[in-house]
Amino acid sequence: MFAIFTYLLFLFSYSYQLLIFYKLNQYRLGSIKDILKIIIILVISIIILDFIIGQAIFLILVIFFYSKKSQLSKIVSTILFANLITYAADLFIRLIGLSFPIITSYFVPIAVTYYVLVYFLIKRVKLYQLFIKEKNYLLLGLIVYAFIALHIIGLISMKANQDLTGILITALLLFIQFLFMIYAFYIQNKLFDRRLEDRLNKERENNLKSYLKNLEYSEEKLRRFKHDYRNMLISLRNAIKEDDNDILINKLDRYSENRSRKF
Repeated sequence: MFAIFTYLLFLFSYSYQLLIFYKLNQYRLGSIKDILKIIIILVISIIILDFIIGQAIFLILVIFFYSKKSQLSKIVSTILFANLITYAADLFIRLIGLSFPIITSYFVPIAVTYYVLVYFLIKRVKLYQLFIKEKNYLLLGLIVYAFIALHIIGLISMKANQDLTGILITALLLFIQFLFMIYAFYIQNKLFDRRLEDRLNKERENNLKSYLKNLEYSEEKLRRFKHDYRNMLISLRNAIKEDDNDILINKLDRYSENRSRKF
């Protein structure tokens, strides 16, 4: 019974990480090949009951299968971020269990509530925009740092025999710090994108003004040409009526000289 519960727990954890991973990368299950990838990753990962080894294999498989579909740094960033979210939930639930043993029976609804809220929060704030930029090594470094630090603290808490409350609180504070840094990074990117958009809009506005100015100038030249052309036709008509070819030739020469100066 315990083994079945462990398998289900691992299956839920890995499935949720893949859900967040797909959401951050804006992937969709559009083919049987994608479904087979997910099945292979889940089956290989959950048959390993050792949590640490299973997590490592899960991450390696995801990076291996999806590195060809997108840039490697983006794949690593998004799957580690998804892993951090689930790992933080585990630390949080363990801390609640140590601090308030009476609510141990409510772990499942607490965990489900946490995962649902996190998913809709990611969807609401469009967090995937944070991972759009290519070769965002600063964000990757931040996520890798938090990933290593949290898992080291988690390993210490698993091996320690003394009171774990302080260790878990430290881990959660580190995770909160990580979220704050991610939020600051997200806001900075939003402000940068907004400034870039404002600058592009200003450039487009200036280009439009320049285009309209050139268009007005061209229309003015066209009006002058029409006016001069009309006057020339009137003069030609009068010259033809008078049958004075010398006057006609002079008018044509003078008109040609004037047009060549203007253009």
